Formats: sequence, structure tokens, C-alpha cells
Amino acid sequence: ILVWIAMLLYTLRFLPQIIENYRVKSGAGLSDYFLLAYLNTYIALIYYVFSLNLPLAYKIACPAQGIATLILIGQRLYYNHSSESKFYGLIYLANLLCSLIFIPFAITNPMHTGHIFGWLSFILTLLNQMPQVIRVISTKSVT
Repeated sequence: ILVWIAMLLYTLRFLPQIIENYRVKSGAGLSDYFLLAYLNTYIALIYYVFSLNLPLAYKIACPAQGIATLILIGQRLYYNHSSESKFYGLIYLANLLCSLIFIPFAITNPMHTGHIFGWLSFILTLLNQMPQVIRVISTKSVT
């Protein structure tokens, strides 16, 4: 039960930012590198969870968190019209497409894939907040 509660709360933590972005019709407060790092973190977690056949709570929560990250990315690209947004949109798309390359490896070698992506997700989780921290420090603002 505790795993389900933890996964639910961790998934729901995206909602305030999604709602705020919708309310102000902007995703400008979020760094594109931060969102890219989050996207890669959840891609790695999804490979980790499904390759190692982790419990159902993870199989539901990790994709939901990845979808929440995609919603934040979509808001960022939709609300902020600029040539920079188009550039980052292509990077996000290329990133998603490149992540599909690992599916055959995950199917044929699930244990190796799971362990590799587990460590990758651990490293990304440690580092994925840094682009946002750098943005806040450099702009001296959280908006």
C-alpha cells in the first residue's frame, strides 16, 4: 500500500505546475534543459521498470509521470511561440524517437537493459534539477 501511495503522490506533484502553466498560459518558468532531463529520466525509468518487471504501481506511475512531463513540454512549446521553441520541439521529438531504438534490445536482453537504464535513471534523477537551478540563479527569478 505504501508503494501505491508514494507513486500516487509523486505523480500528483506535477499537477500544480500543469495547472499554473494553463492558468497563466505560459511555460516560461521552466528550463528546456530541465524538461529534457526530466523526459530522459522518465524514458530511462520506463525501460527500467518494464525490463525488470517491477511491481504494478511502478508500471502505472512511471508512464503517468512521463505523460505529465510530456504535458509540461507541450505547454512550454504551445504557449511560448518563438524560433527557440521550434528548435527545442525538434530536440524533444528527436529524443523521443531515439529512445525507441532501445526497444529491441529491451525485448531480447531485459535484465541487462533494466540494469543499465536503472543506473542511468539514478544518475539522471541526481542531475535533472540542475538546469532549473542554474536558470533560477542566472535569471534571479522563479517565473
